[in-house]
Amino acid sequence: MRHLKSSLLFSSGFAGGVLAGWIFSSYRNPDLLQDQKERAEAALARFNTMMKDRTERLRQLNDRLIRELKHPIPDLYRATESLSLDESDLIYD
Repeated sequence: MRHLKSSLLFSSGFAGGVLAGWIFSSYRNPDLLQDQKERAEAALARFNTMMKDRTERLRQLNDRLIRELKHPIPDLYRATESLSLDESDLIYD
């Protein structure tokens, strides 16, 4: 587990350094930098929208699971309270 954490930290640091170098190498051309900034902002906005949608779906699923697990056995009285039964419906042997 410790090896996994250190390798993950190293690889993310390396990828971040490569990304920072790529971004700052185009710093000499402000138009290119502005274009990259706009694309990154658009990608981040799409990601945020997707995360909000998925968070909402997970919240709804969580609410439904809690509701269904809270009452796993149906209430038979509530299910049959609207049924009417009079003496003519009864069968006598």
